[in-house]
Amino acid sequence: MLLSEGSKKVHSLEDIEPIHVIGEIFHEVSDQVWIELNLYGFDLSITKLTIFMWISSAILLGITFSVRNNLRLVPRGRLAQALEAIVQFIRDDIVKPNLREDWKGFMPLFCTFFFFVLMNNAIGMIPFLANPTGSLSVTGMLAGMTFLTIIFGGIRKNGFGGFLKSFVPPDVPGFILPIIVLAEVLGLFTKSFALAIRLFANMIAGHIVILTLFGLIYILQSWLLAPFTIVTNLAMSVLEILIVLIQTYVFTYLSAIFVGMSLHPEH
Repeated sequence: MLLSEGSKKVHSLEDIEPIHVIGEIFHEVSDQVWIELNLYGFDLSITKLTIFMWISSAILLGITFSVRNNLRLVPRGRLAQALEAIVQFIRDDIVKPNLREDWKGFMPLFCTFFFFVLMNNAIGMIPFLANPTGSLSVTGMLAGMTFLTIIFGGIRKNGFGGFLKSFVPPDVPGFILPIIVLAEVLGLFTKSFALAIRLFANMIAGHIVILTLFGLIYILQSWLLAPFTIVTNLAMSVLEILIVLIQTYVFTYLSAIFVGMSLHPEH
């Protein structure tokens, strides 16, 4: 295995300094501009994570259209049956319990959340590919969509006045009412912020651990660590697969809870 130190290639452990290994680790999990593009003074450069989000979106669209062209009352083929089972799970276990009678209007959004997060989580598990959900900008964008849905969904369901009333709990003494209202307003922002941080942290942590374990070989300059590193990283990879599935479910479920709370503040 060769690491690059600038333009110079190194061929032995003694040529590698720990600081360069650490830099290589963070380089692998960070975003980089691949295609520079400036339009009328706006930086529209295409980054590594943008490319892989396009790839994951293209895969999802390809799967969707392949199934859509063979729509039947009873799905045929394992792919169609698997997708139907996942959609039913999203409907019956995530959307309906939290949005109740309003579930139909929000079903496309939460299916999009689930499949987009799942595909971008999974694509990062493939060697040499990037993990889009390991970027705070990507998870922040997803959480921002949840934030806007909370606001506009609540206004559409209850009206602007009804949405504002949801920040004022009933039977609260007047002297602490301003504190409660402030806490409720801050809670509206912290819910979405927590969504972004939770998904980002869980997806980036596993990749950093795996890369760090490989980096120990170079930092400690001993190939004797290689068997331990390989076995440990295999175990970590299995754990990462579970995290991919769990974090997809958690993000979608918490988003449904927050939107449901906005639609039905009385509960």
